[in-house]
Amino acid sequence: MLGVEEQEIIGLGSMGRLWIVGETVRRERGPHSDTIAALLKHLEKREYPYSPHYLGVDEHGRDILSRVPGAPVPTLRGDKQLIDVGQAVAGFADAVRDFRAPSNATWRNPEGWPLHGDTVIHNDIAPWNMLENEVAGAPRLSGLVDFDSARPGRAIEDVAYAAWHMVPLHDEPMGDGAPPPPLTERPRRLRLFADACELTARQRARLVDEVARVQVTQAARVAAGALGDEAETSHHWNNGRFAANTARSLLWLDRHRNDLEQALRAL
Repeated sequence: MLGVEEQEIIGLGSMGRLWIVGETVRRERGPHSDTIAALLKHLEKREYPYSPHYLGVDEHGRDILSRVPGAPVPTLRGDKQLIDVGQAVAGFADAVRDFRAPSNATWRNPEGWPLHGDTVIHNDIAPWNMLENEVAGAPRLSGLVDFDSARPGRAIEDVAYAAWHMVPLHDEPMGDGAPPPPLTERPRRLRLFADACELTARQRARLVDEVARVQVTQAARVAAGALGDEAETSHHWNNGRFAANTARSLLWLDRHRNDLEQALRAL
């Protein structure tokens, strides 16, 4: 585009290259791009407020997406942020309930992992894929990005994955290096998140187990990709940090399971 400056963004997105061009974002295309385009068009039709709009393909063969307003979320904040994210997760699940993927749908699956489920999930709802804006002097969720990892799954997987990183259900430092919320606050925060996600009693009873399942499954997927010499996942696995963080998360979850489940059962 003549006269419009391009800025390549490093370190964001689903391991693919990104460029900001004016009020749009350009992404490298892959075998999954047409399927994700169909998903984004459906979300726009359903007026889901947090996803970018799909605008086509540019002269360089890159996908064109609308630029979602907001700045990256630097750290976890108070209850309102948690409620915003829970409502965004619930809203996404509702918006895709009637989505029908193209008959020739191809999902991004570098590990060759079996894909199954009764719906479509975002598959990476966490602070690094969230944007926020100031509203009445306070930061509020304004968008979710990086839908490239979306795939068939169960809606509770998005809830569990987001809970893992937003409550959070681990003791790792936040993205900005800040410590996580006090340990005594986590059971209450998990209950608040479950409320915002509109979980049923049965889903609440299984939520801690679902978090553990997501943790184990993610580690297995990354390991499978690395062992298969898949470049997109090898760097996560080979430096050892990913496996160590996941192991610590599983131990943390087991150590605090009773308090978490009690909070989820509370009337």
